[in-house]
Amino acid sequence: MATGVMIALAVASTAQGLANANKQAKAVTKKGAQEAERGKQLTLARAGKQKASFLSSGITLESGTVQAVLGSTFDVGKADIEAGISNANRRARNIIGAAQTKALMTLASTSASASSSLAGKPMSGAQTNPFQGITKTGAAPTGGSSFGSGIF
Repeated sequence: MATGVMIALAVASTAQGLANANKQAKAVTKKGAQEAERGKQLTLARAGKQKASFLSSGITLESGTVQAVLGSTFDVGKADIEAGISNANRRARNIIGAAQTKALMTLASTSASASSSLAGKPMSGAQTNPFQGITKTGAAPTGGSSFGSGIF
């Protein structure tokens, strides 16, 4: 009985740990998405300031140099945003992976403890000889094939 309770508590604990990890991973990815949006806004603001600076200096926006500078600003902004999202997703995967590993280790440890506490003890209602009542005959069982039923 105590072994069953120990196993049930371990399962409940690991389930709660996995649920908490999922919540934490979702929070990390949500924060990553918010940072990506903030990065987008910062990139647009930088490009806007650059445009204003060029225009106030009398440089037209059609200039090849201006286009190259603005293109570079957007490329760097995009790379930063993509890196931030990738990092958030990696952190989320690591959180889930660590929780899964912990859950498996907890269940394996609990299983090992339960096995050692049950070693040599027959389960309640279980036969001590699993082959009791089975006799050896030379003929195949009826009802199908030598596998014993009509399934094969």
